[in-house]
Amino acid sequence: MVSFSSLVSAVSLFIACLAPSALADNPINPSFPYGSSKPWITPSLFDNTGNSAIVDEWTFGQLQNRNTALSVLQNHWNTWITEQDFIDIANAGLNHVRIPIGYWAFEVGPGEPYISGQLPYLQKAVGWARNHGIKVIVDLHGAPGSQNGFDNSGHRVSFPQWHSNSTNVARTDAIIKQIASLFINDQDVVSVIAPLNEHVHFHPCCEAFR
Repeated sequence: MVSFSSLVSAVSLFIACLAPSALADNPINPSFPYGSSKPWITPSLFDNTGNSAIVDEWTFGQLQNRNTALSVLQNHWNTWITEQDFIDIANAGLNHVRIPIGYWAFEVGPGEPYISGQLPYLQKAVGWARNHGIKVIVDLHGAPGSQNGFDNSGHRVSFPQWHSNSTNVARTDAIIKQIASLFINDQDVVSVIAPLNEHVHFHPCCEAFR
């Protein structure tokens, strides 16, 4: 997945839920333009590669020139979500945003073609949220081995491998702890850490993350 994660994977922003503790409590404007950089929402990021095999962040880094991929992602991270979006979110009466981020923003293992660089954008987004009275849900959207096999995990595969390898689970646990440590002094803004997005329960070990 390239998400806010492509702000994160490539930094994608999802509006989540309402909470009375946040400041942005204007009446909701249903015309707010929801968006993301997943292939089915923002296909141009992938279509512009000219390679139909590029379907997720794994193949985005694997199947094209590395410098080209990095340049495209950096432009995406710099332009897809800006502080103006947070102003618009607050003005729309929404008071939470959910920011998905892939594990590869924190560490990339041997042989993994992911491109890192998303983390400063996540931190910048938390600052923007603070400026405009918005709470943030930081969502670990992709785990090592893929927790669901979908492109939104960062790696589309026929069968997810996250649950079948104890190293994958241990890496995920360590990254969740990194996220918690990173925002330990930002609990006024980061109200929730979502430990794993849309995992598929193929194995009993997954139950620990339900």
